[in-house]
Amino acid sequence: MANVKEFLYKEMFSTSAEAMELFARSIGKATKYDAFGGRTVFSAVVLTKPIVLSAADIHASSVPGVRGTVAVKGISKFAFKARIIDNPSPHSYLPDPCAVSISSDPKKQMRRAFLHTTFISANPYDMSTNAMPKVGDVVKVKLTKNVFSYDMAYGVHLGTLQNNNGKAPGWETEPCLEIDGYFGSGIVSLGSTYTGEFNRSTRFSKAGEKRSVPFATFKNPVACKPRNQAATDVKDYFTPTQWESFKLSLSTFEGKYSSVNPWGYMGKYQLSLHNMYAGGSGVITKKAYDSVGGNKFRHIGKMGSATQKATGTKMKTLYDKASSWSGKDGVKSRADWIANKGDVQENMFVILTNKNFAALKKSGNIDLANPSDVAGMLAASHLLGRGGAENLRKGIVGSDGNAMPGAVYYVVVGRETC
Repeated sequence: MANVKEFLYKEMFSTSAEAMELFARSIGKATKYDAFGGRTVFSAVVLTKPIVLSAADIHASSVPGVRGTVAVKGISKFAFKARIIDNPSPHSYLPDPCAVSISSDPKKQMRRAFLHTTFISANPYDMSTNAMPKVGDVVKVKLTKNVFSYDMAYGVHLGTLQNNNGKAPGWETEPCLEIDGYFGSGIVSLGSTYTGEFNRSTRFSKAGEKRSVPFATFKNPVACKPRNQAATDVKDYFTPTQWESFKLSLSTFEGKYSSVNPWGYMGKYQLSLHNMYAGGSGVITKKAYDSVGGNKFRHIGKMGSATQKATGTKMKTLYDKASSWSGKDGVKSRADWIANKGDVQENMFVILTNKNFAALKKSGNIDLANPSDVAGMLAASHLLGRGGAENLRKGIVGSDGNAMPGAVYYVVVGRETC
């Protein structure tokens, strides 16, 4: 807000009393003091994990690539809480969430953190050159002046000044060293059932990492009704619109019909060798399947490792042989598969998804009255296998070879289905 201008006219001061009022005003103006010197840009330390405000923006800008990853070019906005650390600081009147006196009370720490200003990223935010800040990083922020001081509710994030890897200056021996861990742990909830932890940009620190996160903190709420709750075929369980939304959402994580990743997962849904063999009813012959170890074969190895490269080479060799293909749906070569001849990729995806659907129903690990939950569990099964999906309900969130948490598939695909 601009400064309030006062326009004075001589006609306003026709009496001695009015003249004295003008004199008093002039004294007040002469002694006016602004501790901040009119500045609007400050340094602040990040208190909470940034939350992407629009998953749709990420969805629209994503480029399918390696299984379980999304290359994000840009997003509109994200938000986080931060404490201005300049001296003087507009936040000096707020209690410090990192005070040692409350180190044993994480809920009190977070209540204090949420008293602080919410800073929202500039629009657009180019994630190809700028990583989102982390808890403990020092960032440059801007406040808007008003008549009395500043708008302390919201500000603008301008950029990162100092990347502290989660440790702000002075936090090495302070309880705020662990504040980042409160998100997704069940201690903090940014919504009724969703922690804010699991969105399209969420990744764990390392491949295969597992975290303890109560399922209730991210369970998908009921947002639509199934077409046929008693159906045994997944396409009959969902409405046609839900089924198409489910496939579209999942495929934006996975790939295109022509996609092949370094481990040998193939197609729009990045199907494994086991998925393509499908117990003998798929597009790969038993002879070819057994030649690489059959059900003992694994798409393994860290990205760029010798093991991963060997796995990729083995799969390429297998898929390049015409004798490896069974002829199902007229598919007799890798080229036919990539071309989705006879809608083969969609057909194989249905086979896999129905297999997961039946197993999840049998184990009682889906809520059939809730299509968002069913879609989420099917998506998580697609990423981590049924065991990994079922672990979500036990409060164990696993991740794949790209550190993609299964809960991301559960939350995003489940909610986008409805």
